[in-house]
Amino acid sequence: DQPVYIMRNAWGRKVFTRDPALLEGTARHLVREILDLQPVGPYILGGFCEGAKVAAAAARQLLALGHRVTLVCLVEHSITEPLDAQIAHYVGRRNRLSPYYRFDHPEFGWRKLFPGEPVITLFPWSHDEFTRETNIHQLAIQLERDLDAAKRAQDSLPPKPPLQLLQS
Repeated sequence: DQPVYIMRNAWGRKVFTRDPALLEGTARHLVREILDLQPVGPYILGGFCEGAKVAAAAARQLLALGHRVTLVCLVEHSITEPLDAQIAHYVGRRNRLSPYYRFDHPEFGWRKLFPGEPVITLFPWSHDEFTRETNIHQLAIQLERDLDAAKRAQDSLPPKPPLQLLQS
C-alpha cells in the first residue's frame, strides 16, 4: 500500500497567494509530519484549490531533501514553477480561472515545467461542483486510475539509494 497525503485548502481563503512565506512554512510543517509518519518515500501528494499549492510546495521540499515523489495531484489548481515530479491535473472546464477556460492547450506550457507527459483530466464542472457527492465519485475513479499508473511507472524505476546523513 502507498499512502497518499492530501493537503487541505486554506479554509476557503487565498492566504497563500498573499503570503508566500506562509505557504512555505505550512508546507515545511506538513513535510515534517509526513516524514514522521513515513520516513522513506516514495511519496504521493495532492490537494484541492489552495491545498494543491501546499501539495506542490511540500513536493518541492521533499525533493530538495533527496526524497522521491511519485505523483502530485492538483485538483482545480495549476502551478507555474518547475517541479521535478509527475503531475496530474484535474480541471473543471466551467471554472473561469481554469487555464482551459482561457486557452485551448495550456498543457503545452506545462511540458516546460514538469518531466514526462502531464496527466490532465477535464471535468465538465465549475470549481464548486467538484465537491458535490456525485462528482466526488467520478473524481475518485479517475484518481485511482492515475495513482495506479503512477505506481506502475514508479515500480519500473531503479531503486533510489538511501539518504546519507552528513556528520558535522
